[in-house]
Amino acid sequence: MLSLAAPSSAAAATRAKTIHRDTVISRSKVWVQKRVPYSQRRYYKGYRQDCSGFVSMAWKLGKSHTSRTLPRVGKRIKPKDAKPGDAVVVPGHAVIFAGWKNKSKKTFYAYEQPSWGGHAHKRVRTLKHNAKVLRRPGITG
Repeated sequence: MLSLAAPSSAAAATRAKTIHRDTVISRSKVWVQKRVPYSQRRYYKGYRQDCSGFVSMAWKLGKSHTSRTLPRVGKRIKPKDAKPGDAVVVPGHAVIFAGWKNKSKKTFYAYEQPSWGGHAHKRVRTLKHNAKVLRRPGITG
């Protein structure tokens, strides 16, 4: 059975391999192009086919985390400092940040695995007040 326990931020940072922001976005686009369907039970190339599995895959974490454990893996940053390849997590959902849609930094492009019945896609999302923006340890570019 897959363990979903996440290492502490310090442990994750110590073990994190370098990944370029462009690679995170490219990995996200693959699931969109393949139209990977949502599932909390099924796996695609080693990652659970839900939102947090999608972020885990894009970040190349080696296993699927949950929307509750991703904040232990990534470093929290100010939303205004978000860059493509970072993650945005709200209770019960996680997406890959792909860039700001407008200068006010209230809406952004996101790659995501949506909930029930959908498939991976890119869409515009509104930055919610309870959102945590996370940066993967070892991200470059």
